[in-house]
Order: sequence, then C-alpha cells, then structure tokens
Amino acid sequence: MNISGRGNLANGRSEKWNAVHQMVREKKIGILALQETHLDEEAIETIHRLYGRQLKVIASPATNTTAAQGVAFVLNRELVDISEVTTQELVAGRALYIRTRWHGNAYLTAVNVYAPNAARDNAEFWPTVSREIEHRNLDKPSVILGDFNVVEEAIDRLPPHKNEPGQVEALRQLTRQLGLADGWRITEPTTVDYTFPTRGSSTCSHIDRIYVNDEILAHSAQWKLETTGVPTDHKMSTAELSIARAPFIGKGRWVLPNILLSDRPFMEQVSKMGEEAVRAATATASRDVRTVEKNPQTILRDLKATIRSTAQKRLKTKIPKMTAEIRKLEKSIAEIQRQPDFATNLAAALEMSRLQEKLRDLERRR
Repeated sequence: MNISGRGNLANGRSEKWNAVHQMVREKKIGILALQETHLDEEAIETIHRLYGRQLKVIASPATNTTAAQGVAFVLNRELVDISEVTTQELVAGRALYIRTRWHGNAYLTAVNVYAPNAARDNAEFWPTVSREIEHRNLDKPSVILGDFNVVEEAIDRLPPHKNEPGQVEALRQLTRQLGLADGWRITEPTTVDYTFPTRGSSTCSHIDRIYVNDEILAHSAQWKLETTGVPTDHKMSTAELSIARAPFIGKGRWVLPNILLSDRPFMEQVSKMGEEAVRAATATASRDVRTVEKNPQTILRDLKATIRSTAQKRLKTKIPKMTAEIRKLEKSIAEIQRQPDFATNLAAALEMSRLQEKLRDLERRR
C-alpha cells in the first residue's frame, strides 16, 4: 500500500503509523508492503520504539529527502518468523527483496516495488529489477507487489486507456520471466475497481497490485481492494497466500465475541437459559424419563444453538452506527461500479469519488 509519506514522527508518536499498527493487528496481516514511506534510520528506530513489540520494519529509504520514494516491509512478529529474514536492496528507494521462513521448511520470497511515475523511467525500471535479481543470484521471487504506476489493461483506468506500450511490455517481460500473474485480476476478470481514486475527480487507476506464481495463486484466497484508516489516497491490495505444503486451515469455529461478555442484558438472558437447561437436563437424567429426543446431551446442544442465535441477534444491535455506514457506502460504491455505462458515465464516476472520500474519512475516524 502506498502510504503517501511517513507522517510526523517528531513528537514520538504518529497518527499514520498508529493507524498502520492498528490495521496490522486487527486485520491479522502477516507481511505488509508499503511504498512512498520516506523512512530513514532515525524514523525506523522511532517506529520500533513505539510499536516494536509487534512490528518489524525493514526499509529501503529514498535517495533524497524530497523524492517521492521509499519502500518498506512491515512484518507482524505475532504471525511471521523473523529469525531468518534476509533482504536485498535491488533499486534504492524503489525495489526491496525479502526472503523469510514461511511454512515448515518453505520460504517466501517477495519484491516490494514503487515504480517511477514517468513513462520512460517506468519502462527502464522493470529490466533493472530483473538484472539485479539475476546479478545477485537470488531465488526467483514468488511474489511481486506494490505501486506499479502502470496498468496492463485499459479496464484498470478511468477513463479507460492503456499506458505506453513500452511500459507495459517491460513489465510483462519481467512477470513472464518470473512466472507471475496479477492475482486479483485473474480472480476478478471483469470487475471494475481501483486502488488510486483521485480526490474530487473522475480519474482512477488500479496501480497497486500483487503478482504471484502459479503455486501460490492456486492456493490463495480473499483477493481484496480495501479502504483503510491509514491517512493515504491509496487503497490496500490484500490476499491470503498459501502453498500446497501448508497445513489446511479452515474457517474455524464460531466464538462468542468478547464484547458480549460485558453486555449485562445478554449475560442475564444467557444465565436464565442456562438455569432452565440445567433443570431440564436434571429432569431427564434418569433412564426412566430419558428419550432419544430429550436427554441432557440434546438439551446442551440446543442450549448452545440458542445462545449462538441470541448472541448474533444481540450483535446486530451492538454494531456501531459508523460500521453500518461504512458497509452501506461500500455497497453503494460497488453498485455504481457495476453499472454497464460506468466507464463512460462522468456523473457516476464523480459520485463514486465522493462516496470513496466519505468512506476514507469514516475509516480514519473509526
């Protein structure tokens, strides 16, 4: 995700990095790739002092303080084994290679890119990345992600148009060489969505992407473009990445949310249910009155089902109004983007931009 600068760290705290930390924790992000970070060693030390218990930041700083450059990997210590992490700076402030232990004896290799915006510089950037990977004798990256500042298809810009052929071909040569593909576009071949909606304008682009190899793509899930609470104009591209050798992890069992444990009306209701269930179970414990349909085991099963449905109903009244508004805005934006004439409808594009800005503000306030 392009975070549009590092934010103010002068006072030993940062609204931007506090939002990054909160997002990584709440969304359970293992590896986060950031662009336009403007980080130097002093800034990284400050971030580690504030959030180092959970975050490990590895950065390639900008070549000068005024340049729109800088890339960084943010590793979640709670989810990622950082004991064997190695990095290589391929292009200063523009491309950073990482290798880290993944599942068992498998390793994940990735390149975080922030490609130049100028067409000529962008076209020259991709062969440079390729040469550096080969020259340093690095393992082929299984993932390339970041702000590419180029799109491969016209559908990824609004109004629809392609980039210069030289840029696109240079990028495609790199991805073909490495055997990588745009995971979101493959899973969403006809969906219209963007990661960089220009404020107050109908101009949008999908320049923030994740490319993966075939093995990871086959076992990936949940490809999303998300508006976050981090102060930036860009959305975040996310995916759940895995490999065939990884242990299967299902959706998990339903768990009573902690918020309800301190909800007095709900807990009083559950207490009454429990008392009634205990009385019913006691009454059916004897073999003389016990039946297949009515016995302590079936009563316990029904009690758990009733508590679950009661909890779900109660949660609907506990969901904050802001969260409901966020979901409503996301639905409205998706409906606009699905309109058949969206690509040529200026009014629809401007309305989407207005709603996107409102959504961004709500995410930050939350």
